[in-house]
Amino acid sequence: MFKAGEAQKKLANSFTSLTLLSVIAVGGSASAQVQGPVESVPPSVPLNFTPTVGDDYRLGPGDRIRVNNLEGPEFSGDHQIAPDGTISLPLIGAVNIQGLTLQQATDLIIARYTRFYKYPQVSIYIQAIGPLEIVTAGELRFPGRYVLSREDQTRHRGIQIPTLLDAIIQSGGITLTGNPRQIQVRRRQPTGDQQVITVDLWNFLRTGDRSENVTLQDGDTIFVPTETDVNLAEKRELAIATFATDINTPRTIAIVGEVSRPGSYVIQGGDTQLDRRSDGLPTVIKAIQLAGGITLSADIQQVQIQRISKTGSEITFEVNLWEFFQDGDLTQDTIVQEGDIISIPTATTANLEQMRQLSQTSIATDLSQPRTVNVVGDVMRPGPYVLKTRDPLLQTVDGLPTVTRAIQLAGGIKPTANLRLVQIRRLTRAGAEQIINVDLWQLLQSGDLTHDPILAQGDTLVIPTMTDVNPAEAREVANASFSPGTMTVYVVGEGVGSRNLPPRPELQLPPNTPISQAILASGAFDKGRASNSVQLIRLNSNGTVSQQTLEVDFTAGINEQTNPLLRDKDIIVVRQTGGSRVTDTLQSIGESALLIPRIETLLRILSFLGFIENRSFDGPSE
Repeated sequence: MFKAGEAQKKLANSFTSLTLLSVIAVGGSASAQVQGPVESVPPSVPLNFTPTVGDDYRLGPGDRIRVNNLEGPEFSGDHQIAPDGTISLPLIGAVNIQGLTLQQATDLIIARYTRFYKYPQVSIYIQAIGPLEIVTAGELRFPGRYVLSREDQTRHRGIQIPTLLDAIIQSGGITLTGNPRQIQVRRRQPTGDQQVITVDLWNFLRTGDRSENVTLQDGDTIFVPTETDVNLAEKRELAIATFATDINTPRTIAIVGEVSRPGSYVIQGGDTQLDRRSDGLPTVIKAIQLAGGITLSADIQQVQIQRISKTGSEITFEVNLWEFFQDGDLTQDTIVQEGDIISIPTATTANLEQMRQLSQTSIATDLSQPRTVNVVGDVMRPGPYVLKTRDPLLQTVDGLPTVTRAIQLAGGIKPTANLRLVQIRRLTRAGAEQIINVDLWQLLQSGDLTHDPILAQGDTLVIPTMTDVNPAEAREVANASFSPGTMTVYVVGEGVGSRNLPPRPELQLPPNTPISQAILASGAFDKGRASNSVQLIRLNSNGTVSQQTLEVDFTAGINEQTNPLLRDKDIIVVRQTGGSRVTDTLQSIGESALLIPRIETLLRILSFLGFIENRSFDGPSE
């Protein structure tokens, strides 16, 4: 080691051999006041070295640098900056150059050497770039400690200083609960103080302002806070940004409420009905499709999403999928995040128009799936039925499982059915019963298909009985597609036409045929032998039998007193004059007995007619 006096003497002797090497190494500036002619660069210093850095590059731990000191080869050498930011140089010892530019580091070293030399000649250049060690926290998919390389891996072999976006992408991207407007870069200063730089990446996303993408330094901490207010439009745009969580990343979500198959699902964008990995976004609609679609009781105007932030707080917000289907508002079909819980509530009131429209959307339950429904009340054959889109019994193709199709399967409505007060009783996912009122009369009058709603699995369809039958409406109802094509009526009594031909006790008649037309069609009326007084015997659905004596007016219109409408399986007994009444009637009934399923029913009829000993009959007449 030189003594101070010797070093100064040597420096004085070589004063005229000052070099511009420091100017070359640090981009054309030198802090020392250099005077005298300039010598050529010593051969030991390479003229073309890599990587190249800018004037603003700041040194950090891990960097390898070359310090050239023209006072002698023994003062020059290669150094790697230690984790504490220092290098050790001859004579002056440890020098902390962390966070300094090349120019600042050169100035500092020259200042230290002025204790030994009057005019120190020092230059520094980069040999290799060390990595940055940073910490990420907050609303990032994988927050933690990361080491970021600063070497440019391209053919240019320069330096690539990591930026805020590099750190965010390395951490898996910002979550959908992150606030991109208030990102903090926390930086420790040489004085020990902490500098906080607030960055608005939303501004970067919208305007491309690169100043928001700050360069990082070793030891920086990046914090992404939680967003308290949810803006659906911004969240959708954020979700597809390059610094968000990779859109192709599988995410596990739960979906509950009014869907076919509630539960947990893994969603990864694309058309979930074909291939989960195909192009597309992992949205609420994709999640609903995975769960088999919404039920007909769903309220899609208030779909709720519960999301847990990285801090453990819960964020709850709503989306309106009805606006998506009506107006094409894509923001309502928000992108889901790992751990989201999607709740589909039950509609408090039934909107038939919305129900029918939603039943034919991509999130509806598959309409081609068979569904079992119960049809009760004033239909020909009450009971459970399986509705299919292709049903050979209905002779229809690709139809919808609607109310009228269920009624058709049940044999059609009876003439006394009250079409205005039809009810659908439906159990919701919560176990409550939802009542949906349907007006089939409006369907007949206006053709509005919203009054023929689609039925769901387990629905009960109730067709009530009308107290007063309007003859005009009855004729219109008889022609409806959900009325039976024909009804069976039995007419017994005196045959007419040809005395050698027996009467036709079993008739296939159009629905809502009045009694007068049935008698005339049967040939069981003879002006000479039969009177206008008939007995109408009705087999009720509860197993009882009712009887009514009528004076038929063949000239009157439909009315309950003299010319009522008939129902399926009604029996008309035409009264006869004179002594032939009992004999002929018994003979006619005997001929019709095989047409009546149960002998007990026949005995009831004969008892009413007084042909056998009276028996008791229970139950009201329909």
